Amino acid sequence: MRKHYIYALIAVIAASAAAFFMHVYLDGALTSKIETTMRQNPVVMPPYPFYITAIAFITSFIPTAAVMIIFSVLYERIPGRGPLSKSFLFWILLLAVKGDLIRFPLMNVLVGNPVWLALLVQVDAWISNLVLCLLLGFGIHFAKGARERCVNAASLPE
Repeated sequence: MRKHYIYALIAVIAASAAAFFMHVYLDGALTSKIETTMRQNPVVMPPYPFYITAIAFITSFIPTAAVMIIFSVLYERIPGRGPLSKSFLFWILLLAVKGDLIRFPLMNVLVGNPVWLALLVQVDAWISNLVLCLLLGFGIHFAKGARERCVNAASLPE
């Protein structure tokens, strides 16, 4: 095995372990405070008022822009011939990064939820992220095509 793969594996293990133990520690340290505060303060439940929906919609552009930047940078390196296959592979990668591919459904089953419920809970994340990746993938594909046409047109002699 090449040395850089070993270093990468060590980095993944160290980062995962550190993040996991910080999560477990902070979850344990903060759970009682959070539960007490939430019991004392009324929480708005669905259907949400218009202002909450509007703020949720407006702020949804932030993570979408971040995903667009990452997808744009990786687009040419993702295996696949066209935007459909590239979007699908990026969707799988995005779900894996967010924990929605395996981790969340598995943890939901391990804490006692039936498998069908764990999968049903994930359907929202799976479908919404698939739509996101498809639209971004085709958008990137057509933007790159338009850019190449502009570059080619600019290089033509008059």
